[in-house]
Amino acid sequence: MIKNNTIEKDTDNKNKVSDDNEMEYIGKYKKYLNNANKSELISKLYKNNLLKPYNKYTGIRKIILNISYDGYKYIGVQEDIGGMSISEELKNALYSAGLFVDDILFSSCIEEFIKNDENSINLYIDNKIKNNIDFCGRTDKGVNASNMLVSLFVKSKYSLKQIYKNIIEKQDGKNVNLFKQQKYVFNGKTFYKSIYEENEFEIKEYDRNEIPYDAVLNKFLPDEITVKSWAPIPLNFSARHDCRERHYKYFITHNIKEFIYGVMTNGKRELFKISYNDFKQVNHNNFKQINYKEDKKICLNEIIDEMRLQYEKAGKILLNLDNFYYLSKHTNEKANYNFKLNFLKFTFMRIYDNETTMEIPLAKNMDIYFSDLERYNIIMCLDIKSYSYLHNMVRKIAFWSKRYVDCGREDFRDVQCASAESLIFYNASFDHKLNFISKQTYEKKIKEKKIAEGEVKREIQRFL
Repeated sequence: MIKNNTIEKDTDNKNKVSDDNEMEYIGKYKKYLNNANKSELISKLYKNNLLKPYNKYTGIRKIILNISYDGYKYIGVQEDIGGMSISEELKNALYSAGLFVDDILFSSCIEEFIKNDENSINLYIDNKIKNNIDFCGRTDKGVNASNMLVSLFVKSKYSLKQIYKNIIEKQDGKNVNLFKQQKYVFNGKTFYKSIYEENEFEIKEYDRNEIPYDAVLNKFLPDEITVKSWAPIPLNFSARHDCRERHYKYFITHNIKEFIYGVMTNGKRELFKISYNDFKQVNHNNFKQINYKEDKKICLNEIIDEMRLQYEKAGKILLNLDNFYYLSKHTNEKANYNFKLNFLKFTFMRIYDNETTMEIPLAKNMDIYFSDLERYNIIMCLDIKSYSYLHNMVRKIAFWSKRYVDCGREDFRDVQCASAESLIFYNASFDHKLNFISKQTYEKKIKEKKIAEGEVKREIQRFL
C-alpha cells in the first residue's frame, strides 16, 4: 500500500514537471512568434504541414495559371494586413503542394541555367528575371474574377535547360539574344516590351508529361478559388507587364418603376402611353410611393428599348472621355488620368421578379400593369476594355452610367462607387495566343488517342 502511494506521488511530480516544461515551452514559442518576421512565420507554418507531394522535384519553370474566384470573403488580389487575399491563398496552396519556389532554389536554378555562358548572364541581368507572382489585373475587396491570369515560377519535373534550351541559339558560332524588346509610347510615356516567338508558347511533349498543376493546386485551394488550367510561357513573360488589354464586366440592376419615373421627371413627360401629370403622388425622394391614377398596361419591350437608347448615349459620352479623374478614387498624385478606353458597350441581359427571384422570359409585345412595375428589375451588362485602369474606375463608371440613365445627369460630380459584388474581372488579352492545358485536356487527349487507335485497328482488320 505504501509502495503504491509512493508510485502515485512520483507520477504526480513527473506530471507537474512535465506541465511546467510545457508551459515554459509555450511561453518561449509565443515570444518567438511575436518577434518573427513574415517569412519566418510562413516557413514555420508550412514546415510540417501536409505532405507536400511535389517537394521532391528540384527543377523549376515558369507557367501562367488561369484562375477564377469568388471575392466576397477576400480583401482583393494583393496582400494586406486587413485580411486574407487571393495571392496569399495561392501561395498557401503552392507551399502545401510542395510547388512553391523559394528564393534559394530560384537562385541556384538560374545560376545553373546561365553557368559558363556570358551571354546568358547578360540576358538574365538585362531582363531582370525575378521570382515574382504577377497577376494580370488587380481586383479590390469583394470583386470576382472569371479568367484571372497569373504568371509565376513553380517546381517542375524538368530543369530550366531542358525547357528553355531554345532561348539561346547559335548562328555562325555566335550566341543570338532571343530576348528582343520593342519601344512603344503610351500616354506620353516610353516603355519597352518583350517580343516573343510563337513557338515559345507551343505545348511540347514534356508539357503533357508535366505536373498537372491545375488538379494539384485545386486540392489545396478553398472552394472560392479554382485553377482552371495552366499554360507554358517564356522565361521572362509576365502576366502583368505583357498584358495588352484587360476586360471587365459589371452587372447593373434597374428597378423598372424607378427608371420610368426618372426618365419622365427629366424631360420626357409623355412616355409609354402614360403621362407625368397623371401620377397620384410625386415624391422625388422615394419612387416607391409614386402611384398612378388609373392602372394601365405598359409594353415592357418599349421600356427596354428606351433603356438601351439611354445607355447608348451614356456609352458615347464615356468613349469620348479622355480624363477619368472624377471617375476614379483620384488619391494617387502620380497616376495618369488622361487616356481613352479601348471598348465600352452596354447589353440587355434579363428581367427578373423580385418576389419570386425568377427570370422572366421576354416575349414580343409583352405588357405589364403599372402597379406591378416595382417588383421587376432589368439587368444590364457593362463590358469595358482598356490597357489599364485607375482605382475604383469601373465601379464609378457603372454608378455614373446608372445615374445618367435614371436621372439624365451628365456631370461627373459626386460620383460614388457601385457595389463590388457585381463586378467581375472577365479576361485579359496578349499579343500571343496562350495554349492552356488542364487535367480535362490530358484525359481528353488520352481518350481521343485510344479512340483513334481503335479506329485504325478496325480499319486494318477490314482489309486483312
